[in-house]
Amino acid sequence: RRAFWAELFSGTKLSVAHCEGKGVGVFVSSAIAEGDVLFGEDPEAAFQWRTTPLACEHCMRLVGCLDFQMRLLGDPAARPRPREPPMLPVLEDSQRRLSDDALSGWAAWRGEAWFCSKECEARHRDEFGSLVGQEDAVREFVAHALETKTPFFVVALKLLLRGGHAQRYLLHKPYWECVDVPEGEDPAAFEQEMRGDLQASWALLSRLKIARKPSSMDEYARLVGALCLNAVAVKYAHPLIYYIQEVDQGIGGPAAKRALRPALEAARLERLRRAAATRAAAGPAASDESEGSGSDGAESESDEEDDELQFSWAFKRGALDFSSRLFPPMKGYGLYARLSAVNHSCDPSAEVLFTGSNHLLLVAKRPLAVGEEVSISYIDHEAEDREERQRNLVS
Repeated sequence: RRAFWAELFSGTKLSVAHCEGKGVGVFVSSAIAEGDVLFGEDPEAAFQWRTTPLACEHCMRLVGCLDFQMRLLGDPAARPRPREPPMLPVLEDSQRRLSDDALSGWAAWRGEAWFCSKECEARHRDEFGSLVGQEDAVREFVAHALETKTPFFVVALKLLLRGGHAQRYLLHKPYWECVDVPEGEDPAAFEQEMRGDLQASWALLSRLKIARKPSSMDEYARLVGALCLNAVAVKYAHPLIYYIQEVDQGIGGPAAKRALRPALEAARLERLRRAAATRAAAGPAASDESEGSGSDGAESESDEEDDELQFSWAFKRGALDFSSRLFPPMKGYGLYARLSAVNHSCDPSAEVLFTGSNHLLLVAKRPLAVGEEVSISYIDHEAEDREERQRNLVS
């Protein structure tokens, strides 16, 4: 274990040591300045939870160009074109491009997959090619994970396929001991539901022919629990938000706003349609709860937790009011070996950043002296009082 952590952090200004009450912790071995990148890291395994915006199946970089991603917001059936007609004013060609390529390819998880480069497509097939011929069973497994809102089932499958040593050194607990009981729920009934979800996932996993399958459902439960405790949300803002902010502040003048109006209205109508479909599927109770939630509608918890920017553009004929919720962030989940050794603090010394892919950066929030422990916040500590933070940490 000690050799594993030493090798993992070699070449950095950090080291891993025993931390009383926490297992291990990450400590500074050479002085670090505010803003320094402590380390960068690719995931051991990661899965894009949403299909909008359209991102590379391997690295989660958005594919195509900004014009395509805008068109996709209003037309979910849209797909990248070899020569995408420009629809966003005042942008140079180099500013529109998000990836060098937009390639349709194979992935076991979805009927349709896209990649940002031939390299990403080749690496994805190399890592998960053993699932060729098992796509129907894999997609049934993924569908169950989506239905039960448990992304860690899919991350667990990817981790089993990729191998690696990190999972051996994580804190392992059964899945149902790692999930907070929702307010108002009976704890025993909720645990039974979690056990049922895990059992169904295990039955679907057992149908797959993979080399590193857990030997029992209990072992699988502990792996999923380890991911609940150690995996993180992979999330970055939709790049169109920054472009819209610039237009809102005057770049391109009134003509830019007029040119964007049809695309924004289409995106808003599509979002309202999806929100209505979600409420209808959830039933009358959910519809009542969502009343007054905002003109654009919140599509998920992820939308509700984001800071919302409001825009109001006046035209000679009418106005267009919309918010940043029109542009959903790229959202996924992933396990990062180095990050799993970093402990929580309500006054964190570092923060996790994703800048356009699933490559993680850990950045110092302040100068760090030799011997100081590196910490991050596991929760949104700024928006809660101490009592609520403690409840969330206990859960």
